[in-house]
Amino acid sequence: MGRQAESEPGEFAKAVSREFRREQGDRRLSGRQIAKEIGKSEKYVRERLADVLSFTLNDIEAFARFCGYSPEEFVQRIERDLPAPEPIDLASRRRVAPLTEDGLRDAARPRETEPGEEPETP
Repeated sequence: MGRQAESEPGEFAKAVSREFRREQGDRRLSGRQIAKEIGKSEKYVRERLADVLSFTLNDIEAFARFCGYSPEEFVQRIERDLPAPEPIDLASRRRVAPLTEDGLRDAARPRETEPGEEPETP
């Protein structure tokens, strides 16, 4: 079975590669050195630094540890450069009909339990 084609990197993936490039410049690392540290080929690293493909979580963890960060610290560094997320309008994303009086009565009615199942207590 062949590999599934990867989609174009999203905003977070691009922020990850920016942080890799920032660390690469600050530490004067070559692509070859990064590849060696994360256990990948130079081509693999080159494609990800160029935002053609995305780094994996394992890549992030290995590179973060090489740079002296925990993976969580490294991700925090990445997040600081991301734009604030757009607020989500939960009302427009509702997938169930709003409750009516009948629906509230039905929800308050005790449900039948399966054999071996404990009944719910209000």
